[in-house]
Parts: sequence; C-alpha cells; structure tokens
Amino acid sequence: MTMQRTLGLAAVAAAIAVGVAPATARADYGDGGDEGDGHGLLSNLELSLGIGIIDRGTTGTGGSTLLGLEYDHAGGPYASFDARLFFDEDEEYFHHGFALRLLGTSGSALFGSAYGMRIAVLDAAYALRVSCPCMTSGDRRWFVTGMLGVTGAYTDAGTGSGDGDLTNERRAAATELDHVALGGVLAFDFAVHFAALVVGLGVDLRYLGAIDSPVARTFAASAGLRFGADLDL
Repeated sequence: MTMQRTLGLAAVAAAIAVGVAPATARADYGDGGDEGDGHGLLSNLELSLGIGIIDRGTTGTGGSTLLGLEYDHAGGPYASFDARLFFDEDEEYFHHGFALRLLGTSGSALFGSAYGMRIAVLDAAYALRVSCPCMTSGDRRWFVTGMLGVTGAYTDAGTGSGDGDLTNERRAAATELDHVALGGVLAFDFAVHFAALVVGLGVDLRYLGAIDSPVARTFAASAGLRFGADLDL
C-alpha cells in the first residue's frame, strides 16, 4: 500500500468523523429542572497525527530461510491519524465515545523500497476518557483514555531488508505473504490539553490473525506521541 493511499484513507476517516458531528439537540429538562444547555448529543471531537515506534512479530512467514529479513520480526517508526468522538453525558470527569485510528509502518525501512512487510492498520474502538482534576489548571487539562476494540490490517510483503542474497526466495515471499488480518486492540493514552491543543503519549497492543494466508498471526506493541486538536461540538 503506497503512502498516497494511506494518506487518502486518513482524509476519508477525518471527513467521516467531522460529518457525523452534528447531532439532534437534547430535550429540555422537565419537572422544574433547569433548561437544557443547548448542547447536542456529542461533546468533543479529537483529531490528531501521531509518530512513534512499533515492534512486530509474525509467525508463518517461511521458516529459517527468511529469518532476519523483517518478515518474521521488525521494529521501526510509524505514522498515524487518530479521530475520537465523545458523547455529551452531563458528566464532568468521564466521557464515553468511539475512536478510529489509521497507522502505517514499513519496519526499519521507513517508506523506502527495501522492506519486509509494509502494513496499514485500521483500529475501531470504544473509548473512555477520564479527566484528572487534581492536575487541571486554567486552560491546561489532563486526561487518561483507554480504548478497546477491533483492528484490521493489510500487509504488503516486499523483498526483505538487507543484502540481495536469496533472490528467488525473496520474490516468492513478496507475492505469497501479502495478506489481510483481523484481531483486537488495547490502548492507553495520557494527554494534556492546552485549550484546544492536544499533546498525548500512548501505548498500544494488537493481536491479529491472518485470513486465508500462509501467515498465521501477528503481535505488535507500539508507543508514540500524538499532536492535534480537541474541538467542542
């Protein structure tokens, strides 16, 4: 999957997240209560870009012949796009919502041509954001967010890292190891909000099983920073 396609998917995800933001207003309070505050069903939309490090292990990639070429294991940088939508629930410290994240990595090869596996991941998760009032001051607010959901990945196998030995085996792997996988994701995030600006530090764990492929399963752990905006709706 090319970087242009990855960025295109990120733009589509952002458009979807922004498009669902308008919602019907809540009914006014009755039985002598205060009138509604005019908020809608939704409270906040967080949009952010992330960078970090991911470490991946994959089984069923061809045995010992291809070891060390970043088919079975690779670590390196990733880039991501993140959208989180939270509901307005008259709750000061807790907000429930949903999160979408698009992440891309090519192992240690960055976005070069010599890579073992280039992977595009899409997470869809339930999110719980908790405010930290003891650390809040003025426009500076701190939040802890936990996310649990499903994840899917498309993997484009390359000809591997390193020198040009095993040419035939590398070419075969580049064809046979392309695959789609589905699984689960668990993530935690600690972020500070300066008014609308968001800076966060997070860790993610993913487990994926390949579909109709000689590849069996993938486990990946990642940690990174994200930078973005928290928009009131």
